Amino acid sequence: MLQDFQLIEKVPANVLQEYQDKVPEEVVQFWKEYGFGTFMEGYFKSVNPLEYKEILVSTSERYTDGIVLFTTGMGDLIIWSDGYVRMINYRYGIVKTIFFLLSSFSKTLRTRSLG
Repeated sequence: MLQDFQLIEKVPANVLQEYQDKVPEEVVQFWKEYGFGTFMEGYFKSVNPLEYKEILVSTSERYTDGIVLFTTGMGDLIIWSDGYVRMINYRYGIVKTIFFLLSSFSKTLRTRSLG
């Protein structure tokens, strides 16, 4: 459970339908349980991937097929691409694979938000 999650918007049914077969089940469950909003003292924001698709396509040649799941307070995008959770760090112009399994990412978020 994310202790400090602040709901901005529930996930619309059309977004769930659009992405249910394109993202891992953990993402769909996260969206159903939490929705779109901020957590970890506002550092992370779960976002509507439809609203960030154009930003990703216009700023990344390699990850145009990625799906934006989260943004950070520093303007980074956390995406699902090629079976990995990746962070596009615009300030430094780098992309990092931060988790090989989304469940690891979810577990880390939950652990850090509780501690």
